[in-house]
Amino acid sequence: MADTETETETEDGDGALEALETLSEVTTSSIEGLSEVNARLDSARKRRGEGWSWQRIVSSTDLAGSMGALVSIAADLGRASGEFRRSLAHVLRAEGLRLTEIGRFMDVSRQRVSALLRPRAHEYPSTLGGNGELSSPGWAPTQPSGER
Repeated sequence: MADTETETETEDGDGALEALETLSEVTTSSIEGLSEVNARLDSARKRRGEGWSWQRIVSSTDLAGSMGALVSIAADLGRASGEFRRSLAHVLRAEGLRLTEIGRFMDVSRQRVSALLRPRAHEYPSTLGGNGELSSPGWAPTQPSGER
């Protein structure tokens, strides 16, 4: 049954759909990784409860690896969810929604929506020449007055 609201057909190359699929895959992978980390943390907690020293626990378990895995999982989720939010903002804007409406759907401010819609730094053509100097001939850094 179709919604009464205007719907856009899903096209090949739907960036939001691709980002959603990636987010789903990363979430599933994160659940598996978090289960493994939780098992290691539970083992360390039990050993500590049995009176083991922290030195003995750390040397006999992969507690440091667990911390690294948590950082990696959080980073992966952050990247995937950020890409989905950015793609979703673009699609909703293309469908004619105002920034405030998109913000309401995403539970963010219209300023945040505006930031999501701006091209990222790596999407801009490089302004640096091959020698690392700015290729725009009219621009030069200014020096504070009195310093030459």
